[in-house]
Amino acid sequence: MVFRLFVPILLAPLLCLGGCNNYSHQLERGQSYYEQNEYEKALALWRTLDSSRDSLSDEELVRYCYLRGMTDYRLNFRPDARYWLGLAKAAERDLALGLNDDEKARMEDALQDLNQEVYQGAEVGAGSPPDDAKSASSKKCNWTSDCEQGSICNEGVCSQVQE
Repeated sequence: MVFRLFVPILLAPLLCLGGCNNYSHQLERGQSYYEQNEYEKALALWRTLDSSRDSLSDEELVRYCYLRGMTDYRLNFRPDARYWLGLAKAAERDLALGLNDDEKARMEDALQDLNQEVYQGAEVGAGSPPDDAKSASSKKCNWTSDCEQGSICNEGVCSQVQE
């Protein structure tokens, strides 16, 4: 009788370890899809993993954001790609782990391409919008949803996006 009570208690940590390992396995499988140019399969897996990404280690989270962004970039989902690659860049800068030099260079090239599109090819330094975009709207914001339609929140100020 006592044995029956302790079996679930002893098995619970093992089940948790198996679940965490599952997320790492999904990340590896998604990376494999990405490397084999099977971007649709990779994106489907990233979307499934998205709700559980807080279970990933810091290094895995940087890889997830990078791979998710590059997958979106390859599929031409440009706003999503810019979002995820921006997260990957910030996390990589803060944590300095998860990406090799080639991946960092690819990420920088993709972000430069995506930023050129957003800022209409203007020379942009250190992530700041061009002066005409800053003057388009001076409304303070925390999120893009705080801005009017056709504007984005950039460094705390709503900036008009030109189409």
